[in-house]
Amino acid sequence: MEKFFALLPLIVFLAFFGFIILIFSFIMLKVVVRVRKDEWKGEVVDKIYNEKIERDPEFSKIEKRMPLYTLVIKTNEGIERKVAVTKDMFESCKIGDKFIKEKGSLNPRKLND
Repeated sequence: MEKFFALLPLIVFLAFFGFIILIFSFIMLKVVVRVRKDEWKGEVVDKIYNEKIERDPEFSKIEKRMPLYTLVIKTNEGIERKVAVTKDMFESCKIGDKFIKEKGSLNPRKLND
């Protein structure tokens, strides 16, 4: 019985983090299921390039720049969606290009004209 009480803090610690991991996994699963159910067609109306900059708080020196490529797609229903894409996809797309997001897929794909 003494061994149980000696391990009790470790058990509580592991249970707490296990619970947090379980909640995080559940939320991620719900997001993936929702994205897979989604379907739409649309056209690129804007291209946005941003940089995420991480600074060293002590010296205010730029440590890392991370490029972010986004396409703004207006669906046939009139809803604007912002879609993160790779650099190659961003550079190959132009305003007016058509995209489709099919049910069951995670990412939209460009339609060939």
